[in-house]
Amino acid sequence: MSLNRTILTVLTLTVFTLALTSPANAAGCKKVYSTLDTLVVEASVEVGQVDGIVEGAAYLRYDDTAPPIDVRRSSPNFVITSKLGTINLWVYSATNLSGGVAWWRNFELLRSEGTGIYAGQRFNLVIYGKCTLQGGHYEIEGTICPPLSPPKK
Repeated sequence: MSLNRTILTVLTLTVFTLALTSPANAAGCKKVYSTLDTLVVEASVEVGQVDGIVEGAAYLRYDDTAPPIDVRRSSPNFVITSKLGTINLWVYSATNLSGGVAWWRNFELLRSEGTGIYAGQRFNLVIYGKCTLQGGHYEIEGTICPPLSPPKK
């Protein structure tokens, strides 16, 4: 019985140690998992509600047949906005339109910036989902981290 308690204590301490020293926690990062269901409101434009760790309204302007956008000259094409702030994303997906009624998108994050509580934050997000001509269902996973501190002299 004493051996079982010892093993349980060691396992519990190990789990807490790993959780507290994970890269996301060590850097002050916040893990993100949210879902987004969209409706197509006009050609290449989807709107919807983001639910989860990050919540708000989303606007996605994306043409599956167009080349990647120029992040220096273009407005963000994926915006999540809430009362707390806005996340502006420039995204691209090498979509394979196979002629079916649904297709997968796996967005590559080209650039990101935020306002409000998201100002200055670093976004490491993976956004993927299945789309149709009527809308899409996306998963948003990753981390939102505080800005990097300048090196100490």
